Amino acid sequence: MVRTLLVFFGTRMMKAFAALCFLLAATLGWCHHARSRGNALLINGVEVVRLRAASNGVTPDQRAKRAADALAMVGAKPEIVTKRIGESEAAVYVSGAAVVTLRADDQETTGDVATFAQKVGDKMRSAYALPPLKVSEDRIKLGPGWTRDINIVGTEAHQVDLLVGDTNVVQLEPTSYGAQLRALAPGRSTITVQSPSGRETVDVLVLPPAAEFPQTLSASVAGQPANASTVRGAVESALRSQLKIGEEAKYTFAMPEVNSVMPGRSTTIPVRVRVSGKSLIESVGNVDVVVRNLEEARNISDLDLWYCNDPESIKRPVALFSSVLKPGRGARLLYHHMNAMTQPVILRVQVVNESEHVTKILILPGDSKPDVNPVRAGMVAAIQYLSSFILSSGEIVTIPPHTSMPISLRRMMPQETVSGLCSLRMIEGPDELTVRADAFAAVPLEGKWWDASRSSTPWREVGANPVTDADRSPVMRSDHIYPNPLKNERLTYQVGGRFGILRLGNHPIASAASENNLDGNYGVIYKIEAVIDNPTNNATTVELAFESSSGYSAGLFYVEGKLIQTPYLGPKEETTMMRISVPANTIRTISLTTLPISGGCYPATLFLRPQADRGDGTRPPTIIRL
Repeated sequence: MVRTLLVFFGTRMMKAFAALCFLLAATLGWCHHARSRGNALLINGVEVVRLRAASNGVTPDQRAKRAADALAMVGAKPEIVTKRIGESEAAVYVSGAAVVTLRADDQETTGDVATFAQKVGDKMRSAYALPPLKVSEDRIKLGPGWTRDINIVGTEAHQVDLLVGDTNVVQLEPTSYGAQLRALAPGRSTITVQSPSGRETVDVLVLPPAAEFPQTLSASVAGQPANASTVRGAVESALRSQLKIGEEAKYTFAMPEVNSVMPGRSTTIPVRVRVSGKSLIESVGNVDVVVRNLEEARNISDLDLWYCNDPESIKRPVALFSSVLKPGRGARLLYHHMNAMTQPVILRVQVVNESEHVTKILILPGDSKPDVNPVRAGMVAAIQYLSSFILSSGEIVTIPPHTSMPISLRRMMPQETVSGLCSLRMIEGPDELTVRADAFAAVPLEGKWWDASRSSTPWREVGANPVTDADRSPVMRSDHIYPNPLKNERLTYQVGGRFGILRLGNHPIASAASENNLDGNYGVIYKIEAVIDNPTNNATTVELAFESSSGYSAGLFYVEGKLIQTPYLGPKEETTMMRISVPANTIRTISLTTLPISGGCYPATLFLRPQADRGDGTRPPTIIRL
């Protein structure tokens, strides 16, 4: 009987004591809030652990709920201890009571369960140390239609009111972790989070998006096939000219590796674009660029060579060249000039469309940066051009009415040379289109124009621009127009006989007016059939050699799928370009394509002759694979 009474009175006293402790905790501001959300345990709004394993038939969700219930009567500053209780289990004790037993399977990754429990204990301590109210962000920028989660934590995070300053700008929805903010329209608003003893304010700025995604753009190329470099360039042009972005916005992009495109086919290049700008919200999204290889461009060839080299040395600002491009009659334009002035000069080659017609032209580019070595400048342009010419691989650009588009834009310092060689072929447009080259005193170039002056494809940087008075300034049509800029040659050698010899640039082609001859045939394409006859009963090796017969020069040849660039050679120097094995009683034929290099001294000479080990240290050529 005594024991029963003691137990009775003891139980009532314990309950009263617990109630008193709870009242004191609330009075002193020690209150906290523990709850479960699915399989997660939260203290004061902070997720301290996510339970992933069942235990003795109890699901992870049930385990989290039991842990939250066990923490309901714990003070705000409890003592937290973790202990290993087995090989794969550890317990978290709060104020002496085991509130949750953690299993190794509860971890997201494999690791020691005791270490895992220590991390959970640390998160609990941090959660108990929180102030009454705290929000994840106090300033938010976002675009219309965007959402943002606002996490609300603290000892009073479970008893807050949410107030929106301007409901036309944003709306707010309570969630299990705080609130979700949704932007409605550009403008400013505030979000006020109020608890019994705390208050937090969030400033919200809704800005117009820098761009809307996804977008689909289009680009056109030509070639048999259009090579990967052409395809990539066409994609870049489409981004610069067609991408819909906010005013004064800037963008960056990431493009995957691209491949060549066959005639009549198309491919879609996925591009990841990031756009930003002043008073705009940064936008990131996907842009699909559809690149088509137009077959109709295959039927146009270069019927004329336009030779822009008179004068070669620029001694004052001057109009250098002008001609007209006509539908179905492609032109190969060569320009090669040195700055002989004492101050910088800008060389600009452009297409000017003063008509009412949208014009599309195919460009096979080749353009060097300024160089103090004229032959090296010519070689850089020739490598670019011949790589495209072999496949007729080029970009089709659109020039709207009353606009001009640069083909070359280079800022040259004194004694520097710019060299270029490109094909221009009109796909559609007016009866004629003006192409002109001018040298003018250098002016400051900024932004995209500075980028254009450092690019071999400046139209990709600046696109088409309104025609100006300078574009209309008078300029005489050039006399240096040379029809049929193509020579078919044959180089033969019979083993045991005289060497095969072919002179390049020896017989100049005539101008359309028959008033000028093109000494050196610079820019003229040579297609050469090299025939080696070995009538003997023994296999032999023959060498193809290049000689700089007239002075300092170099050669570039397309042979069997690769470009062969000779070294830069002084007068009468030579190099062996390739060695050719010829079986007994066999005739072997090799096709070569070449052109005299601007800035070099031509004529030059090709030899077919027996292989010889001269031991003279002849510099080998450079092989460039397309």
